[in-house]
Amino acid sequence: MNLNQDQWVESTLNGLTLGQKVGQILMAGFPGTGVDPEIKRLIEKCHVTGACLFGTNVQDPLQVRELTRSLQELAARQGDPPLLLAIDQEGGIVTRLKWPFAVFPGNMALGAAGSEDAAHRAASVLAKEMKAVGLNVDFAPVLDVNDNPTNPVIGIRSFGADPEAVGRLGTATVRGFQDNGLAACAKHFPGHGDTELDSHLSLPRVPHDWPRLEAVGLLPFRGAIAAGVASIMTAHVTFPAVEDLPATLSQKVLTGLLRQRLGFQGVIFTDSLDMKAIADNFGDQEAAVMAVQAGADVLLPLGSLEHQLMVYQALIKAVQDDFVTESRLDASLRRVLAMKYRYALPAASFQGLAGFPEEAHLEIALSTAQASITLVRDDRGLIPLRLGGGMTLALIEFTQVRFSLAEEMRKTSELLTREIRRRHGLVRPVSLSSPPPPDQAARARQVAGESDVIIVATRNADLHPEQGRLVRELLALGKPTAIMALRNPYDLMAFPQAPTYLVTYGDAPCSVEAVVQALFGDLAPRGHLPVSIPGLYPIGHGLTP
Repeated sequence: MNLNQDQWVESTLNGLTLGQKVGQILMAGFPGTGVDPEIKRLIEKCHVTGACLFGTNVQDPLQVRELTRSLQELAARQGDPPLLLAIDQEGGIVTRLKWPFAVFPGNMALGAAGSEDAAHRAASVLAKEMKAVGLNVDFAPVLDVNDNPTNPVIGIRSFGADPEAVGRLGTATVRGFQDNGLAACAKHFPGHGDTELDSHLSLPRVPHDWPRLEAVGLLPFRGAIAAGVASIMTAHVTFPAVEDLPATLSQKVLTGLLRQRLGFQGVIFTDSLDMKAIADNFGDQEAAVMAVQAGADVLLPLGSLEHQLMVYQALIKAVQDDFVTESRLDASLRRVLAMKYRYALPAASFQGLAGFPEEAHLEIALSTAQASITLVRDDRGLIPLRLGGGMTLALIEFTQVRFSLAEEMRKTSELLTREIRRRHGLVRPVSLSSPPPPDQAARARQVAGESDVIIVATRNADLHPEQGRLVRELLALGKPTAIMALRNPYDLMAFPQAPTYLVTYGDAPCSVEAVVQALFGDLAPRGHLPVSIPGLYPIGHGLTP
């Protein structure tokens, strides 16, 4: 029998036991690449609403497809609704699905390109690839307005510092996902952009008054809501202008502001409840109950199996003791089930797996990166490089396996060296950890001193003083030197005397390829800064042909 959405939601809701109802507001995490005992127990005993995948759950497209298929089949055997299967595929530094999936630049690169069409195109490709492997929710886009250069966790995950631009590009991204049958999740409400702390490690506080919160943090979310965004994720951040509780646990934020004032009718996800902003300040069980009371629809207790089981039992008890009424639970379940009807039911019917990598998708990723490369300064006309056959080129690259817990651990890549060597053979690469030990720094100084031209690739040098110190030493050699910021664009603040400075807004392979094209004149940089570099350049600056 074919049922419309309202009929299916009510029929499904009426068939759920209390144990199933509580499970349907919990999203699980687990460590394996297959249906391991942890997720099997959480589905069979707790009837969880779905699972959030991380890099540790991913090997390749075929494995992800088999994993999602097995999870859906397991839930169906329990008589549960189809699962919401989510992942953080933001692009850029938060990319869980790597090669042979198409790896796109992150949001700030899209902000530098400034094209809503490009944002929609990128999201469309991501949606098609995620759906092909059985995923139905992307915890993206990030709608935080990064107007604080010292923000340690958002940075290039944001489209920029202009709320209107963030709103335009974020809305285009939402439409790109949802036009292609994948649920979007705008985050982190009501804004994590102007913080100096990482909520994975501590509890940030945004002290601004209501008019500033309204004009900056909320503006992009208003646009996403108007565009019909399926879900929104909360921020583990306090906003004293509303209430001195983390937004995730605040009824004034989630119900009063998001539901009643902004009129959002979709699903509210919490960010992970095992982040220290919550875990270190509230008990596991207390936080879970408070989040539901505040208005959250789906909780993400993504810690250990024992942690997730305790949260489940705490919520069962809260309903039995009437701390959470069953009518309150049902209100969330109607929203969750409506989302499942639209996005999970179609995705639960598996078909053939499309080929990976998809050449057309890789080309779109590269064109996106090419449009973002920003030449901020070139006082001596060094770009494009003009290297004679016998000239030596020093390539000094700062590396880091991880800057935030939001990112996956990464291996040091030799892609930058390989791309440059394709165009000029006499390259002397030096890879530096951050901070570099004395022998690495000495090697960098030696190689730079013996070379004709110097290229330095920095990563968040403005936040890592040892990078700035060494770059200033290299600049003092007086040789032709180009600095490339491979992450945040603020690095120039650490060495403002640098005569040539480019920004890539990330080190995705397509961004590395694009910046090397710009270095050697195969590409004319046309990006513009989506943030200001304090004391140096305003939003919108960029040298273009």
